[in-house]
Amino acid sequence: VHRQKAEDSSVIDKWIADDHTLYSASGKELAKEGKIDVAHGVMPVQVDLVTDPSYVSLYVDGDFSAMTNNSPFSFEWDSTTVQDGEHLIEARAVDTDGDVISSLRELVWVDNNSSL
Repeated sequence: VHRQKAEDSSVIDKWIADDHTLYSASGKELAKEGKIDVAHGVMPVQVDLVTDPSYVSLYVDGDFSAMTNNSPFSFEWDSTTVQDGEHLIEARAVDTDGDVISSLRELVWVDNNSSL
């Protein structure tokens, strides 16, 4: 995963490696502690992969959001399309057979009012 700085927003970069990551604090507390990113407005998401997939899909809370087959695999995610609170962003790299060859996940705290 590649960290890319945007002028006025943070970038999704703390990917969760497995589906069973547990946190003892709420997403808001983790965001205040700097352990997860705070999202607001349009967020650039870039996925760097060692393999060359056919395409990469972006999901928010398990729902399809976007797809690209152009490298570098990057997206502009508008966090105002979801409610404020904790959300899971996932990028799935898919090969020519339709198999998921890589799945990268990150927990983010959306705060479009920027009250943190």
